[in-house]
Amino acid sequence: MLEPMIWPCLLAWVPSGTCPAVAELWRQGPGVVLPCGVQAYGPDVLPERNATYEVARWAPEWVLVGDDSGGTGLFMRRHGPDRTSVHLLGLGAVEPDVAAAGERVTGDLGAWLAAGAPR
Repeated sequence: MLEPMIWPCLLAWVPSGTCPAVAELWRQGPGVVLPCGVQAYGPDVLPERNATYEVARWAPEWVLVGDDSGGTGLFMRRHGPDRTSVHLLGLGAVEPDVAAAGERVTGDLGAWLAAGAPR
């Protein structure tokens, strides 16, 4: 079961509900950090990271769900038909069309993380 602190995060930062893959990840634990440096944010970090990189301003249709510890963010669509794809985009180049500007790395966040986040 999700900890009580998760619900305010979901309501405040992802009004339409979080990406299903992120919600599933949070059911298993508060985020993931892999040996390669890739991390999927937990509910305690996600709001701060999205605010720091002004994702709501520069890419309002997207949510920053993690990063590679090297300046590249992991983005997923906030809502719409494709809420499963994960795109990589430099955190200094956040823009509205993350899909066009970034690189799609997977359609399954959990499986990609379990495989060690290969590129």
